[in-house]
Amino acid sequence: MDKAGKRIRAAFEGLQNLLNNSQRVDLQTLDTLSPDDFAVTEVACHGFPYQPTCLAYDPVQKLMAIGTQSGAIRILGQPGVNVNLKHNNGASVLQLQFLVNGVFCFFQVALTYMASLIQGAIISLCSDCCVHLWNIRLKRPEIVHSLKFNRER
Repeated sequence: MDKAGKRIRAAFEGLQNLLNNSQRVDLQTLDTLSPDDFAVTEVACHGFPYQPTCLAYDPVQKLMAIGTQSGAIRILGQPGVNVNLKHNNGASVLQLQFLVNGVFCFFQVALTYMASLIQGAIISLCSDCCVHLWNIRLKRPEIVHSLKFNRER
């Protein structure tokens, strides 16, 4: 028998000895199940968002946000950065704007005080005349503040 065959045989014998000499580990079983054990969560999201309506880019953080007709916002960045946000009402997203150092360029002055307080945020304008301020610095981004405007007739 050659050297390679002896090494393979020694490896198999070593594995058999480990299996024979190992202590049995008692596993603890749970008698009850909770609804959390069966919670459905999103594992991954692939491809470009369906029915995109707007796009925003943050040159500082190198992030791109895509708003959709169904009220979803998808934030993409470097590998591993992929965040999906959803508005509660499902209204389509008309415009997105990242806040770069608390400054934005096209919204009303009334929002200036609100935007100057948060860095690392995005503002979304929806078709139901709502403006939402999202904090994207959190592990799970959320809406910090919303403003609802009445349409002029």
